[in-house]
Amino acid sequence: MNRKVQFWNTTRATFLENFDEQLQKLEALGINSSNDLLMTLVECWSKAYFKGTSKCDVVDNNMAEAFNGWIIEARCKPIITMLEEIRIMVMSRMNVKRSWVET
Repeated sequence: MNRKVQFWNTTRATFLENFDEQLQKLEALGINSSNDLLMTLVECWSKAYFKGTSKCDVVDNNMAEAFNGWIIEARCKPIITMLEEIRIMVMSRMNVKRSWVET
């Protein structure tokens, strides 16, 4: 259980210094604890090595919440009607955005 908790602490470290500190703590829990982990590219699993400005877990959740809020009226309808309303909403939005881009 300690290795599991320390593994997640290592992956969530957002700064290189903190990442190195957490990795050393993981190594202290066992000889192969960090060796197997480091066989995979660090850029694929550590926040400290992620590219971009956002280092927050809720980016995808915000998009899902915004979409669910956008379709709230359609969500209460039968599936075919709901999908048709969502299709119309998306098509209308694409048309508005296309017109805006052309200006």
